[in-house]
Amino acid sequence: MQDLLILQNQTATVLKRDLRNTIAFPRTIPRPIREKIAEIITLEILFGQPYEIKDPKRFIETFGAFYPILLTLRNSKPWPKLRKIAKKAGEPELQA
Repeated sequence: MQDLLILQNQTATVLKRDLRNTIAFPRTIPRPIREKIAEIITLEILFGQPYEIKDPKRFIETFGAFYPILLTLRNSKPWPKLRKIAKKAGEPELQA
């Protein structure tokens, strides 16, 4: 439980510090959805935590076209390499 809380805090820090400007820019997709997509990708790549899709229909209702994109990314050749690079680079430094 403690590890999950630490992971969530690290993800939130990455989103706030590194991705905020990109996510905040007005787009067709609502900001909360963009933030959740960024969180999923951050968890997958930087922290090696696969996002479990328990109900694909509900996931599609929420995220739309991101569902096939995520599946395609996970099954692509560069995906494991990207995860290795992120793991090799280490976890992002947290600033208080």
